[in-house]
Amino acid sequence: MREIGSEFWKEADRVDDRHMELKDGDRALLLSGRGAIEFMIQDMKKEGTFQSILLPLYCCDSMIEPFQRNGVKVEFYHVGQDHLEYRFPNTCDAVLVIDYFGYKNKGMEEIAEKEKKAGKTIIYDATHKINGHPEIERYADYFFCSYRKWFYCNYAVLRKYKGKFAVPKPVLYFKEYCSLREKAASLKALYMKGMDIDKKEFLHLFERAEKMLEENDKGYVGEEILPDLDKMLAKRRENAAYLIEKLKGLPEIRVWSATLEENDAPLFVPIMVQAGIRDKLRKHLIENNIFCPVHWPVSPLHAMGDMSNDLFQVELSLICDQRYCLEDMEKEFQVIKSFYGECGV
Repeated sequence: MREIGSEFWKEADRVDDRHMELKDGDRALLLSGRGAIEFMIQDMKKEGTFQSILLPLYCCDSMIEPFQRNGVKVEFYHVGQDHLEYRFPNTCDAVLVIDYFGYKNKGMEEIAEKEKKAGKTIIYDATHKINGHPEIERYADYFFCSYRKWFYCNYAVLRKYKGKFAVPKPVLYFKEYCSLREKAASLKALYMKGMDIDKKEFLHLFERAEKMLEENDKGYVGEEILPDLDKMLAKRRENAAYLIEKLKGLPEIRVWSATLEENDAPLFVPIMVQAGIRDKLRKHLIENNIFCPVHWPVSPLHAMGDMSNDLFQVELSLICDQRYCLEDMEKEFQVIKSFYGECGV
């Protein structure tokens, strides 16, 4: 079985330029989603008083850290698989909303509308939904998306919907980081074609690059490379629909969303697995060369909120992206099915 998941490799179908069109506002290219958040915080502080933000507790610690480090008080609201626990009213200056895993969440529209009317700054994190959410964006002040979660690239976009950024955009190119990523992605492309490449070599390069970015991701410009968005999303939707239909037959698993709505853009196919079993299933998949991430590892920063939400312990993100075909999805499903058959859980 060929490898499924893990880091993206280099591909050539990059032709879509729709993200370049801006009727108003401003946009900046950064190296990562965390870099985009950092730049946004600096802009918000320059524009006026920005002292507190309400974040969904179900998020990556890299989203929490920049706010905390810049002296912004962080509060949380809860997100479940099929419910939100949101406080109206609240005293935070800004609110961040996410459409998890690319599936449109109508509850987020209500939050954006009500909080905009209350004078709050609305931030839409499109990292999970690359094609955006117009019903939310009509109220948004900022939009950002880390495109390296969707295909091989080295950039994130931050958009400000009204006016220009109050702080200078980054212009420095992080040559060492980008060169490591370029070499790693090229080696993985050869590996995936069946060439005699030591997997450890490109994994080490990716790891070195990521560590470099974690240590210094501020002030660098990202290099924009745009995909054929329609083609990419059509493939992801086809793969996701196939997996979802198959998974409905496994009583031990709950899927995040049992249907695909018209504008859903699957980042993954998230499943909920019994607590204590999820990590065993993930290990079983890895042993079969299928590398599925969890969203998200719990960190000390999450402890600032009420950790009664169990999504951190039960969620597993199944691969459904454009690198793979329905045959790969069938293999992924069969490995999951075999886990329950062999382990008797």
